[in-house]
Amino acid sequence: GYTFLRLDSGNRLQSSVLNGITGDPIPNGTVTTVTDQFSTFNTFHGGHIGLSNNMNRGRFGFGLSGKVALGNMESTSKVSGNNVVQPPNLPAVTQNVGLFALQSNQGTFTQNNFTFIPEMNAKLRYRVGRANLGVGYSLIVLPEVAMAPSQIDNYLDLPSAPNKVSPYPKFNTEAYFLHGLDLGLTFNF
Repeated sequence: GYTFLRLDSGNRLQSSVLNGITGDPIPNGTVTTVTDQFSTFNTFHGGHIGLSNNMNRGRFGFGLSGKVALGNMESTSKVSGNNVVQPPNLPAVTQNVGLFALQSNQGTFTQNNFTFIPEMNAKLRYRVGRANLGVGYSLIVLPEVAMAPSQIDNYLDLPSAPNKVSPYPKFNTEAYFLHGLDLGLTFNF
């Protein structure tokens, strides 16, 4: 069969500071807002194969199935930031840098990997007349996905460090586990 899966994540960091210090070069009442946006998009296309087994003993039934999907996982990471300084009664000054999203790591980065996605399902049923009551558990493992928090490089160079550019663009992937529990009621006619 065919398998399609999409997993997105986002992380937005924003802070605003109101200057209330008199006597410094920044006008009193100036508001500075810094925003960092980290987003990831993971899309999987592939085929799957699997096995399924159902057993019945009296009123009880048990189903177990497993499958593995093989295909391409396209992972995209987008990093952007901005810095807005709004002095009182003056136009705002905007720069396309944040605190963690600087010129050195901003942009869109994409990678494609051949991967496999295992899935396991188990279901227990109990028959009452023409009805079946059921409870089931599912587990899907995504072995290589990009998540937004993992793309943040929280190491920053000091302005006095010569010839260094940081933070660096990151493209980290990690395993992601999806757990599911289902309850069901089925009527047979």
